[in-house]
Amino acid sequence: MTFQNGKPANAGPSFFFYSVVVFSPFMKEKYFHHWIIFVCAMYILLQDSVTDSDVTKADLLLRMFLRDFTQLFRAEDFTYNLHNLIHMGLTVRRFGPLGTSSAFLFESLNGDLIDCIHGTKNHAVELATTLHLFQGSQALKARVEAKNICPETLTGKDVVQCRSEIQTREISDDMRSVLSGAALQSPYRLYYRAVVKGATYTSVSYSRQVEKNNYSICYVNAQGIKQYGEVYFFCESFDGKKCMFVKLFNIEHQRSFRHVDAQIVVNHVIPVKLSCNVDFLPVDNIVSKVIRVGDYVCLQPNKIEVNL
Repeated sequence: MTFQNGKPANAGPSFFFYSVVVFSPFMKEKYFHHWIIFVCAMYILLQDSVTDSDVTKADLLLRMFLRDFTQLFRAEDFTYNLHNLIHMGLTVRRFGPLGTSSAFLFESLNGDLIDCIHGTKNHAVELATTLHLFQGSQALKARVEAKNICPETLTGKDVVQCRSEIQTREISDDMRSVLSGAALQSPYRLYYRAVVKGATYTSVSYSRQVEKNNYSICYVNAQGIKQYGEVYFFCESFDGKKCMFVKLFNIEHQRSFRHVDAQIVVNHVIPVKLSCNVDFLPVDNIVSKVIRVGDYVCLQPNKIEVNL
C-alpha cells in the first residue's frame, strides 16, 4: 500500500478504519496519536447518520490534525488534498455524510465506460450501442426475476436460508458437546452457511471460505444487549426454526486505543478476546458483520462503503 499526493493509492475506505491496529506496533507514539485523530474524524463523517455536534467534533479533530501535521512533517508535504480536509465539515453540512457524496463510485464508473470501448474509430457510436445492450439485458433480467418471485419473498417471511449442510461424519466432538448443552429436540440439521436478508454468513469451520471473514458478527443476545462473536455453526430444528451457535468475544476495554490530549477513544476498533462461552440464538439476532483484525473487531461506519 502506497501514498500518492496525500491519499492512499489502490486502497479502499476500510484502510482508515482498521489501520489503527496495523500501525500501532510500528509507529512512534506521536505519529500514531496524530493518525488516530484523522481516523476518528473521518469515521464520524462517514457514518450513516451525522448530527450537527458530530460535524463540529470532526471539524475540530481535522483542524487539530492539520495543525500538528506542520510540526511532524515537512512543509512541502502539506498538499492541496490535505488543505481540503478543512472543508470536510462544511461539505457534510451541505450534502450529508461523506459516504453519500463520495466520488469513488463515479471514478469506478469511468473505468467501466472505458472498458466498453474496443475499437479505434466511432467511439461514441460503440459506447452508445454497448450501453443500450446493457440496459436491455438488465430490463430482461428484471422481468425474469419478477416472474420467479415467490409469495414468501414478497411478504418477507423467508428472510433466512441455511445452506451447506454438515454431514454426520463431519460433526466434531466439540460440536456434539455444544449441541448437548443446548438441549435441541431431534431431528435437526446443522449447516456451515446462512443467508440472512441477502447477506451471506459462514461458520468458522467452513473450509471453502478463503478471502473474506464472514463469521465474525455483531449480534443481540437474549437480554437485548449487543455482543460480538464468531459463528460456530448454524442449525435448523424440526419445526423450521433457524438458530446459530456463537462463540462470544469478551471486550477488553483497557486495550482500547486512546488519544489523551484530544480526549478521544477509538470506539469503532474494539479489543476482544475469544471466550469459551457459546450463545445459542435465532439467526435473526445478527446485526451485521464486523471486520476482525488480530485481537480486535472493527465496526463499519455505514452500509454504503461495500469494500469494507
